[in-house]
Amino acid sequence: MVRETKMRSKLAKGILVLALLLPVYFAGAALGARFGLFDWRMSLGTLIIQWGPRLLIAVAVLAALSLLLTLFKAPRNGWRSAAIALLIPALGLGYLAWVRGQSADIPPIHRFRSRPSRNTGMRALPGWATVRWVPSPPKPIRRSSP
Repeated sequence: MVRETKMRSKLAKGILVLALLLPVYFAGAALGARFGLFDWRMSLGTLIIQWGPRLLIAVAVLAALSLLLTLFKAPRNGWRSAAIALLIPALGLGYLAWVRGQSADIPPIHRFRSRPSRNTGMRALPGWATVRWVPSPPKPIRRSSP
């Protein structure tokens, strides 16, 4: 009985360590691209966008199972570690949902130029934070001297 209780407590603490390593994983993925350890597509696309939510969900499931195991039988040792381990990926998934909701409100980029040398008449005015429509200046008239 005592051995089983210690095993459940150690399991909860082990999953807490996994949950605490999640922010280290995301920081390593972001900073690895920043310092040239790997390409930004690998960092953002593969490590953060593809594997990040999978890791968050996996640790959340393990933490939920650990919480159920520690609360199921008396003595209930380790339930705090399991609850904190469940809270960390839940906050990460909540932040992910918030960011996706915020980015859904941003209109997509719809204007691009296939020929950068072509003047479109859009210029930033000095001292202004926004881009305003400014008509292009007229081309100077060249007069040939007789």
